[in-house]
Amino acid sequence: MTLSSSPLAHRTILTVPHAASLFQDIRRVSAQWLTSKFGSAPLTSGHHHLDEVSVLTNHAAYLADGSEHAIRVQLREDRPDATWRTTITAVAFEDSSALLTVSLEVFPNGDAQLSPGRPRLVRDLVQELGPVDGPARLTLLPQSVGAEGIDALIDVLCDPTRRMPVIVAAQPLRPNTLWSKRLDQAMQQCAGAASLYLLADIEAVDAFRAAIGEYHRVAPGAIRTFLTEVDPAWPKDASRHRFLTVARMSDPQDRAYFGLARTVQRLSTEAPLPEALRTITFHDDVGQRHRAEREAALASVNPSEELAGIRKDVEELKALLAQADEELKEAARTAALSARTAASLEEQLHAAVERADGDMEEALRALDDVERARAEADILRRRLREEGRYDAAVVVEQPPGVPDSFEELWERLDTFEGVRVEAVN
Repeated sequence: MTLSSSPLAHRTILTVPHAASLFQDIRRVSAQWLTSKFGSAPLTSGHHHLDEVSVLTNHAAYLADGSEHAIRVQLREDRPDATWRTTITAVAFEDSSALLTVSLEVFPNGDAQLSPGRPRLVRDLVQELGPVDGPARLTLLPQSVGAEGIDALIDVLCDPTRRMPVIVAAQPLRPNTLWSKRLDQAMQQCAGAASLYLLADIEAVDAFRAAIGEYHRVAPGAIRTFLTEVDPAWPKDASRHRFLTVARMSDPQDRAYFGLARTVQRLSTEAPLPEALRTITFHDDVGQRHRAEREAALASVNPSEELAGIRKDVEELKALLAQADEELKEAARTAALSARTAASLEEQLHAAVERADGDMEEALRALDDVERARAEADILRRRLREEGRYDAAVVVEQPPGVPDSFEELWERLDTFEGVRVEAVN
């Protein structure tokens, strides 16, 4: 990771359908996570120094009736190699549902190679909160699907409200220890970024193939990552949904299964934040509370106790000044990190514009080549007609396109010049 790369290393966005005790659950899970790292987890609002380099900040937003509307728990660790910032933000709605995001940002302090991964906190929250993606439940391990459950799985794949990938694996024909171990590892890393399913037996595999069609099928031992907007009726759509074969999953030298988690986690990180999470703001309720306490203390001073009250006021003012100094330092640090994030976003925008310009130029060149080919074809047809070869000037059969499946490729082998196929024992 370099300074010019995006500081956002990972982001998970979860939808929680029933959030009656959401904030309490998030604080409890966060406290367990923090306690395992630092031995303590203050839950009160404000800034808390957990050690020499780690600062925990708790915020809450309230509705007019005084009930909590949103919370944010943020851990910043200023380590020698980089500043690591983990943020949990949750917003609840009137229908008792909620949105939750967990993000990890990494701000390097040099050129050291860093390998940030998904925070363990994501797995804990998925296990505790029971999030969903459209009609799909998000789980830590794949949900077993028999032949009788295939229709429900098809509904999940084709649901227009789904925004996460769906990973569908199929049991191999024969037990395979390495296959099972790799599947468990991959699925655990995908938790929270995809819904996970396992076709339990050959009957389920056959039922899935019959329901979704030949092109989108999942063979025994294969694992397929279905993106959104699956269209089983369109054969060419199948190429969008990549799969791993049982041979690759069972080969000790093949590490392609690592790509499962990398793909879904990348899609999760790149997904845009919903508006409710993007626009939520948190006020400095801690500072306001201290100022209110200060005003109340001054109002309660008795003239006969003026000297003692002044001494007490001086001590309180010193404490408030120390707190204000600490808050200013934290605000400055946050502003500096925000500036680095903004600079990174500007670089990404510039790169995206350059890519778009390049793609446009390439598309225009391709369009020019197509128009040139059409013009040449028209000239050739006219010359054929001038020579009286009318039959040769008319294309009766459309040329075949790119094969849609391995079976079609195999059937058309004899049409490819210069290609030789040999059997390998």
